[in-house]
Amino acid sequence: MVYDAPPSDIVNPGPHILRLWAYCRISLSKSALAFLPTPNRTETHKKSNQTHLISGSKTHQDRRASRILQSTMPPKPTEPKEVPDSDKTPKVLSTDATHPSVTLLRASIPFSGVKLHRDSHDWKKWERSFRTFTTLNHLTHYVFPPFTYLPLPHTEPRAFSNYTENLTMAVAALQSTVDDSLHDLIDYDKGVRKSYEALREHCQSAGPIRQVAIIRQALSTYCSPSEPLVATANTICMLIDTAFDMGTITRDLFKCITLLNSLSDKAGPDPTRPPKRANPHGREGTDAPPRHGTHGQRL
Repeated sequence: MVYDAPPSDIVNPGPHILRLWAYCRISLSKSALAFLPTPNRTETHKKSNQTHLISGSKTHQDRRASRILQSTMPPKPTEPKEVPDSDKTPKVLSTDATHPSVTLLRASIPFSGVKLHRDSHDWKKWERSFRTFTTLNHLTHYVFPPFTYLPLPHTEPRAFSNYTENLTMAVAALQSTVDDSLHDLIDYDKGVRKSYEALREHCQSAGPIRQVAIIRQALSTYCSPSEPLVATANTICMLIDTAFDMGTITRDLFKCITLLNSLSDKAGPDPTRPPKRANPHGREGTDAPPRHGTHGQRL
């Protein structure tokens, strides 16, 4: 508390008391002012400190966010360097000129089997002979899988040329194993594989009419004393296999077989049986030799 006047309990103060009172008043005023806050300077200091803290925290957050983004983002793709035109073009293999990966073949062994015919054919037997023929001439993998590796023309030009020549020769080899009636199914432009598939589709889908004829031929094949039993059985089995290779044997197919057999028996003699010999005495022809009596007379 600061007194503006001397206390009232002091009566008639002397000059020295008045001076002491004035000194105390001045001292108290200075000490009180020292403890009073200076609003302008304190608020300015606080604001500057807050601004510094806020700016510092924002800088720290920005740095942390940038580090997180850098760790999560994928690396920037490196731009490909321009390659000169001479390096872009593929180079020819050095071994292609002297040792190509595909050599040029020559079919030196002829086909020894029976040629495939449009009307009379046995596909399985011909196929076995054809596989043997292609194996001996090193052409198997141009017709049957696994197929020969196709070289690239820009890296192995000589091997590629040999490959195309071998394919053409394989088509010619296939054509040499079939009859002239099947040459229209072989196409050099389509290649040997498609030509072979066309032949197989044609021979294995001849239809029920062809199946009926083959099965009738098997049913009309009889054993003979002049031929071994094993050979006759083998012929019958081959005919049945050929008929089954042409398609499914159904109930209707067997009906057709029986109907045709009944018609052919009444229409004329069986072409598979030997003809009957004429009897000069007017009797009915017979296959049996003439019988003779005890004195050589005919009976």
